[in-house]
Amino acid sequence: MSSLWRQLHARTRAWAIEANETWLASLSRDARGGAQRNPEARVVLFGPTQVGKTTLLLTLLGIRDDAAAEVETVLRGGRVHGQSSTALPMRYLRSRDNQWRIDTADTPGLSAEAVRAHLGTVRAAVEDGRHQSTDPVTLFLPADHFAVGEPAVRVSVLDLPGIAAAAPRERLLVERIARRHLPAASLILLVGHASKLGMLDPVELGRQLEELKGWMRSRLRYRLVLTYTFDQESMERRFKDMPDLEAVRAHFVEQIGLFGFPVEPTLSKRLYPLDFGKSWSDQLAKPGAYRDWAAAVRAQGLHALEEDIARSCEGDTRLRISQEVGEQTVWRVEMLRQERTDALTAARNDLRRGRAKVQVVQRTKTRWERRLDDATKARDTLNAALAGIEAVVRTQVTAIPIAVSYAPDGTLTLMDEEGKPVLPHVDALAAWLQADQDKLVDACECIARTLSERAGLHPPVAASECVEAMKQAYDAQCAQLGAGKYWTWLSGQFAEDCQRLQKAALERRRVIVRTLPAQLRDAVREERSRRARRQRQAVVRCSNLDKLKLRLTAKLADSRADFRRTWNDLRQKRDALRHDQKRLADFDAHMAQGYAAESLTIGKRIIAATYEGNAAVVLANLCGLRLARQTHLLICPNAA
Repeated sequence: MSSLWRQLHARTRAWAIEANETWLASLSRDARGGAQRNPEARVVLFGPTQVGKTTLLLTLLGIRDDAAAEVETVLRGGRVHGQSSTALPMRYLRSRDNQWRIDTADTPGLSAEAVRAHLGTVRAAVEDGRHQSTDPVTLFLPADHFAVGEPAVRVSVLDLPGIAAAAPRERLLVERIARRHLPAASLILLVGHASKLGMLDPVELGRQLEELKGWMRSRLRYRLVLTYTFDQESMERRFKDMPDLEAVRAHFVEQIGLFGFPVEPTLSKRLYPLDFGKSWSDQLAKPGAYRDWAAAVRAQGLHALEEDIARSCEGDTRLRISQEVGEQTVWRVEMLRQERTDALTAARNDLRRGRAKVQVVQRTKTRWERRLDDATKARDTLNAALAGIEAVVRTQVTAIPIAVSYAPDGTLTLMDEEGKPVLPHVDALAAWLQADQDKLVDACECIARTLSERAGLHPPVAASECVEAMKQAYDAQCAQLGAGKYWTWLSGQFAEDCQRLQKAALERRRVIVRTLPAQLRDAVREERSRRARRQRQAVVRCSNLDKLKLRLTAKLADSRADFRRTWNDLRQKRDALRHDQKRLADFDAHMAQGYAAESLTIGKRIIAATYEGNAAVVLANLCGLRLARQTHLLICPNAA
């Protein structure tokens, strides 16, 4: 009975593991080669160029130290050190003999130089766009380059092009390659320089490659490998405070946390501080406590990474990885929806603000154009008023009569406003003179007021100079008059004063005709200058507003272009996610088929045990059916 329960317990996830392996085999053609003699861990290397990925993969493959330089030279495809060597996905395996081979294990053997030339040709084809395939180049390395024999766990390393590849065509190819090969990977090693931890920001990595946005959340698949770890001066200063691998991991997790992005609590278990190549050789050449400590920590880290890789090819681990891939897909769909909402809202707000700014500028420009029109019309009105000032003054001033009468002897007598002769008295002459002056003052003020209204002068022009001149003339003329009452029968003084006052009145009119137009012209010219300044100001302002409107319109066009680019980027991400969702649906379908097959098998056992009357076996299999159902729901939460 106990053996039956053990068998049922062993089968609890076996059917799911088998269904998962079938699904993984369907993801890419290079994964359909059938069962291997030994388990195979599919490891993907991903990271920026020039961080030691090639050296890391040689270490993971078990290449001998004395053969590493030759292998690295071949893999660079003729490119000098310091340039990116990987142009497309490379899958590295062990050759069946000491020959290099490409694509399949049965192809004729090649020399190292022939392989190097072939890889150089492929890279050139990628850079000029002739090579667009996402199939990995499978490279079989000579068996005598490996340090040990056939390992218990085969490591298939897929080296992807560096993040943020320089060539635009290569960047597009990287995205296509990543979408195809990352889902089938057992482990994804994100390789970075130990002194450049800021590049690990999930948001920044997501901008470079969408699939990397959730690397921190992916606890089962992603591992962080830091290179040049022991080449840091800070490590040499603090190594005594970090006795082992766990302390070094904690140190780097703390440093990563300083960059402000969220850090998963499990990151320290997924972080491997290592060193390779010339950097590590230089450390080994320096005897001392630091070298011994670094060697011990590096050995611990490398051993932990190798164990992690070995565990990744276990069926149950691969099943949990597939579950995580599905969870990541669901998470990325939700993130994309939120990103789409935020991006489109921001873009629409930007467009709305841009349009509002253009409208404000247009309204302001319209106001200034009206001011320009008003200033132009006012200038024309002022010019017209300026041209007729003297004629208006002459006409209206000379139209004010000087009433006189002549006696038979030809003597002149002034007439008052009622048409009666002025009495021969000094006060009467002064009153006549004041009345004539008042009429002239009223005429001057009326002329100034009328002209101000016509010319739009604010405040109106005051005929102050003419009025003041007339007052002074009035005082002077009054002072020349006789005293008291005239005795007309004794002398002709009264007639002489009347004649003198008539001449003074005529001269006063001539003075007004001379002085008032000049005063009015000065006022009109001053107003015209002021309006001209406003006109020039309006012209400059309209010109500046035109330029501002052009800039804002161009910026608005850029915003529209950014909106279209954002929309297209989101649509491409959506299309890529739809492909991932299809894979997830395929995974669910494989799980459903596996669950159905398992349920059918258990059902047959239940029927057989029922016919045999074996209640214990029936009960055990019913429990097994329930466990299979729970396992299916655990793996596929959306299963009906």
